Amino acid sequence: MRAFRLVLASHSFLAAGLRASAEMIAGRLADVAVVELEAGASLEDYDTRLRAAIGQGRPVLVLCDLRGGTPHNRVGALNTGSPPLVCLTGVNLAMVLEAALAQGDLTPDLVARVVKAGRSGISESARRPRQRG
Repeated sequence: MRAFRLVLASHSFLAAGLRASAEMIAGRLADVAVVELEAGASLEDYDTRLRAAIGQGRPVLVLCDLRGGTPHNRVGALNTGSPPLVCLTGVNLAMVLEAALAQGDLTPDLVARVVKAGRSGISESARRPRQRG
């Protein structure tokens, strides 16, 4: 059993799409919250929803869409150290699956595995058009 909360934080509908895609692959995912910043939403509203998703007590892993983007910056501003919180940026589906299906505590080794899954999920594999010549 995963001993930490997982929060997906993004601009617009990316976080919900990532959770839906992960659930299509792995089935229902427990304790995965989505906090999306909608166009025109106030930072106060976003912060309120982010605080509720982070909760209290249990450690939290937040996966954000873009380093330096508003969701990432707001997580940093709200991170008081209680509960323990780790925030990773550049989220992709491989990272969500690795984190959501993890067992045990939020450890540095687990964080490294999530980052590794995200990086190894990025590749160039499309066929290139043949050059006529």
